[in-house]
Amino acid sequence: MNVKNFGDQTRGQVMETTLKFKGLKFVVPKETECFWPYYGICFVGEYDPILINIKGSDIVLDAGANVGIFTLLASKKAKKIIAVEPDPENFSYLVKNIYLNGAKNVVSMREALSDYVGKGYLSGKGLSAALSQNHGIPVKVTTIDDMLRRLHVTHVDVVKVDIEGAEVKALKGEFLSKVRELMIEVHGRQNNMEVYKILKAKGFTIKEWNFSPLISFKKILKNFMPFLNAEFKTHFVAIRLILRCAFGLSPHPVPAAEKDSNVKLIYAHQTF
Repeated sequence: MNVKNFGDQTRGQVMETTLKFKGLKFVVPKETECFWPYYGICFVGEYDPILINIKGSDIVLDAGANVGIFTLLASKKAKKIIAVEPDPENFSYLVKNIYLNGAKNVVSMREALSDYVGKGYLSGKGLSAALSQNHGIPVKVTTIDDMLRRLHVTHVDVVKVDIEGAEVKALKGEFLSKVRELMIEVHGRQNNMEVYKILKAKGFTIKEWNFSPLISFKKILKNFMPFLNAEFKTHFVAIRLILRCAFGLSPHPVPAAEKDSNVKLIYAHQTF
């Protein structure tokens, strides 16, 4: 694997580019939508509530790892990361980025998470890829409990979930009783109600994450060169959209940051 050239490069017919943040490098397809996870995690701060609290002894589960941005940020602090991503293209970038950054404490799993063990299909592509029962790319389906058993992992401390509507099914398991804190991207009002119900039954304290333009500006200023590099490489002017969103002139491009979005980010924690 050639990891020496960190500029734009071609992989078959797909143009790639490398984005940077806090000493990490992320190879991504050179498409606008591929900027969303980088922008949302690094500069909007979607998962800051759990990233900030990760301890050196923690085992972290990244359910819906995409190309590995959260995984690699967490890997700088945690003991071990389990990164789960069913989409074959995303998974290939996840593996590449783990290798590129020398993250030896990351285990990657190409599986879809749900409430059963068996086979399924992944429909859609990229950020919108979701588990389906009857059409799409064949994929192995498993539960979090089953996956942890196979990995000989007795518990996870911190969990991030972004699995496009399958979050309620994936939460059904014994693993949740040992989780200290988690963040879940929830799709739809019904799922939102179910997630709250499951977490409250387990004793979690729950709150909804809210976008702060001020925090985004601070993060951009603190990491200005990586941000500028990303804007130049992706031709996406994120700072203009932040300003428009701050003044109510347009919706935010990151779904969980938009007030009226059908997508919410839920943070939950419990004290043992």
